[in-house]
Amino acid sequence: MIAAIGAFDGFHAGHRILLEETGKLARQNNTEWAVVTFSPHPDVYFDKNVKLLFSDYEKSAEANFLKIPEVIKLPFEQICNMRPEDFLEMLAKEYSVSGIVVGKDFRFGRNASGDGFLIRSFCIDKALLCSIIETLKYQDGPENGNKVSACVLREWLRDGRINDLRNALKFPCPLSGIVVHGEGRGVKIGFPTINILTSAEKMLPAEGVYVVSVLTDIGWRAGALFVGVPSMFEDVKETRVEVHISGFCGDLYGRRVTVFLEEFVRPPMIFSDESRLARDIELCVEKAARVFNANHSLNDELYRELRNAFSDSHTLRQRVSQRQSIH
Repeated sequence: MIAAIGAFDGFHAGHRILLEETGKLARQNNTEWAVVTFSPHPDVYFDKNVKLLFSDYEKSAEANFLKIPEVIKLPFEQICNMRPEDFLEMLAKEYSVSGIVVGKDFRFGRNASGDGFLIRSFCIDKALLCSIIETLKYQDGPENGNKVSACVLREWLRDGRINDLRNALKFPCPLSGIVVHGEGRGVKIGFPTINILTSAEKMLPAEGVYVVSVLTDIGWRAGALFVGVPSMFEDVKETRVEVHISGFCGDLYGRRVTVFLEEFVRPPMIFSDESRLARDIELCVEKAARVFNANHSLNDELYRELRNAFSDSHTLRQRVSQRQSIH
């Protein structure tokens, strides 16, 4: 098996190069390949306040979307305290690893003392395949010259830079969660919404209104997403994730829904009364329909593949194996 190793908070454009190289080596050597990653994510392990770009469910679905054969999750608490050489020996022995692919800046093991040079030396010594991938850097914009990284992508999500995020991921960023009961205020003003409870590990986008594509059991629907604390209602103090789904009347309570961020519309606003709020929602819903239709018309195949990947929960469970301990 050829192993692509990394922390992987989702798979951005830089990771795609690494995955392509791993798949190519596997095909050339008539063997299987897999992603080897860690749980919890190292950034979360060292700082419990860190929020991730992708929840566990979203990462599994993205792996399905990218046709990654298997994702092996190893317990990071043990990995970070292992000698780097012992970690590599464990991979070769327990997973029959015949090749390793990592990014040039990958660090691992006790005190992050393992690096690409050590991996290459180990692979030469054990007659394993090895490929160290050069770091992908941004070619323009304010990040020009900096490496493509999950940290930058998280900043973009936090700032509402949805187009930049889409370009780096190669598809619209997902936001997944379970539909829970709200107060029903949207129904009263003519725009019912679903309330989504997201994973505690998931970073939310900047507060405001977004055009989203909503994946339902009956296919795609245009949606207007609000993230933030509703200013009209003084009794609501916590951040809400609410979506109005155009033309949808079904019951989604207790079920998982995934929305994909298409475009940032506006930051939060204060309205003097509910009629003005309703008018603004109407305009946002109209814009959502226009953007949704344009994006799906131009990228029909992409959305068909996303629907397959994020709908097939049975396949997702099969693709991910999680090791609770390492011996």
